[in-house]
Amino acid sequence: MGKKVKGKSFSLGLITKILIFVVASVVLVSTILTIISVSNATTTINSNISDHMLDEVIAYGAYVEDEVTKSGTLTYEDYNRMLGKVKVSGYSSSYAYIVSHDGIMMYHPTLEKVGKKVENEVVSGLVAGLAQGKRPEPACVTYLFKGAIKFASYKILSDDSILVLTMDQSELDDAINHFRIRSLMGSLLIGLALVIASIFIAIFIVRPFKQILKSTNKIANLDLTDDPMCTKLATRSDEVGKIAIAVVDVKKAFIDIITTINEIATTLHDNAQSVRDISSAISEQSSDNSATTEELAASMEETSATTETIDNNIEHIKEKVDGITSLTGEGSKLAQEIMERAVSLKASSTEAIDRTQKMLDNVKDQTNSAIAKSRAVEKIQELTDAIKAIASQTSLLSLNASIEAARAGEQGRGFAVVAGEIGNLASQSTEAVNNITAIVAEVQQAVVNMTDCLNTTLKFLEETVATDYQDFSEVGVKYSEDASSFDKSMSTISTSSIDLSDSIKDIVVAINGINTTIAEATAGISDISEKTNDMVASTTQTNNMIEDNLADAVKLRDLVSRFRI
Repeated sequence: MGKKVKGKSFSLGLITKILIFVVASVVLVSTILTIISVSNATTTINSNISDHMLDEVIAYGAYVEDEVTKSGTLTYEDYNRMLGKVKVSGYSSSYAYIVSHDGIMMYHPTLEKVGKKVENEVVSGLVAGLAQGKRPEPACVTYLFKGAIKFASYKILSDDSILVLTMDQSELDDAINHFRIRSLMGSLLIGLALVIASIFIAIFIVRPFKQILKSTNKIANLDLTDDPMCTKLATRSDEVGKIAIAVVDVKKAFIDIITTINEIATTLHDNAQSVRDISSAISEQSSDNSATTEELAASMEETSATTETIDNNIEHIKEKVDGITSLTGEGSKLAQEIMERAVSLKASSTEAIDRTQKMLDNVKDQTNSAIAKSRAVEKIQELTDAIKAIASQTSLLSLNASIEAARAGEQGRGFAVVAGEIGNLASQSTEAVNNITAIVAEVQQAVVNMTDCLNTTLKFLEETVATDYQDFSEVGVKYSEDASSFDKSMSTISTSSIDLSDSIKDIVVAINGINTTIAEATAGISDISEKTNDMVASTTQTNNMIEDNLADAVKLRDLVSRFRI
């Protein structure tokens, strides 16, 4: 409603301004024309009256002179016949009279004034001039007579009489005022006609502007629908057409802008919705990865504890191997002593048999114990299998992290670096496990060799030494050879024990490397967990920003929906 009232005020105001301008112009022009015309008319009338009166007085003066020449002396009736009807056409106050050269009224329309002294100062002046021999030419003059302004023309006749034609100036002024009134009335009528014409012209001029105002009010009310009237006005070639074209162009520009804004708002809303879904998925996956890394860290801690246990077992095995080496040294010395005592073996065979049996039992027990303890190496294989599984899980985690980082795009670049580090750590763990596996295989082979050697020794002691020891005194030489063979076996066992000790040292070094790698993996996983938590926080912040973008997109779409296209 406010827009319509505003448009009506606009049209009425413009019409009023046009009318005020026209009326002021008409009044001004009419006033100027009236003043000029009245002034010109007054001058023209005065000039015409003067000329007419002068012509009349000259003509009638000649007529009087002719009559005087023909008839001699003229009577009052003669003058009245010739001059009684002499008047200025249209002016009732005008009349003619004749004054003698000595100022006596010879003829006057009022009979009572005939024979009396003339009272007119102008005529009295003419009489005085004639007395002085002055004969002025015919002329028109104004003079004051009994408070009234008179307008008169005169002519000196041949007998020095003066013919005067006079009239009241007031009647002339009345005529001029009447002309002035008629001029003013004509101007008013013309002005009224111009005002009426101006009203129609103003309405005609304002109508298209009013229509354009309606179109602009529609645009102001966000209504951009088709406007046939504005389109029709745009076909005009005048200023109204140019304004209408501008309005149409503005509407088209608004439509293009609103269409573009609507498309942008839709795209922004859809993109924000997609990004929010992706961010939510990344947040969930990051939370899962964080839990996985925590589990992996716990597994690494367990693995570290297991490697410590293996390290302790390896130390124990090393002690036992050192004991075996010591025993083999003692066995070698014993073989030397047996060889030295071969000569006296007969005398002490019974005692030697007992001692040998005891030594055999002792060696058998220690050998069985060493063989049983050497089986602890198999636990290393189980540990390496567990480490391989952890490394495989770490590689899978690295692969999943790399995939999620690739999905996250720019935000997942840091996470991709961490995933690469996890992959490298898994590769290093796998390589270390493979090395341990190889070393364990060597240790196992050494243990097998040692077991075979010990079993061979025990078998030899049981089957050969124990059985043949009864005849030991008789076969001293042979016993010496067997002792030499035993010494060689002890040397082999000692060498194998040394190799086993070296292998165990290598295993210790490898396990220490595994401990270091596990520690690094644990630190890396902790770092991954922290960065994953940071990523979750960043994703949460991103979600908040996306929610704000969605709200802005909704506001933008609501704003665009206010336009009607």
